Amino acid sequence: MRRIAIGVALAALTIAGLAQSAAARPIPGQASILVRTSGTITGPTGSRTSTLALTPATVSLKTLDRLGWKDRDALQEPHLWVFTMDSTKVLGRTIDDGKPCPLCDTAAQEMAAALAVDPQVTRVEHGDTGGLDAEGDAYLDRLNDDVWVRVHALPGSTWFYMDAYHPWLHGEVDVHA
Repeated sequence: MRRIAIGVALAALTIAGLAQSAAARPIPGQASILVRTSGTITGPTGSRTSTLALTPATVSLKTLDRLGWKDRDALQEPHLWVFTMDSTKVLGRTIDDGKPCPLCDTAAQEMAAALAVDPQVTRVEHGDTGGLDAEGDAYLDRLNDDVWVRVHALPGSTWFYMDAYHPWLHGEVDVHA
């Protein structure tokens, strides 16, 4: 009886894993855009410069398209992409501005808590699970890895995002019909 229960549990986990994998795959007729990070941070303490950049910095997608990030920069640190529709929380930030970033701090704390529970986690979402649609949705791009998210945001919305660990690095996602 115990073997049957274990077999059923393993089958359920396998099916759940397959369903999760299928959800991450491209759907015919939908776009997948990969944003790459490149550059470095240099300079003595107190006077840093950064060539970190996103390519492309602005993307245009439809609802249910996929957006991904690939970490291939020289910086040996991960990136934590956090989203908002309020451009004032993202744009205008520089490497030395010193402004507090509550959105970044919250995203970093929530990701740290999620990683403490599951070291393999790559996302903290506040709206629909499995897709970008709420302020504070955050996606962890580990070293030499990539992370993908399905866009669940409504057509006509514009989402601004930044790296919670490097808040002067930011991009934009325009969702169209």
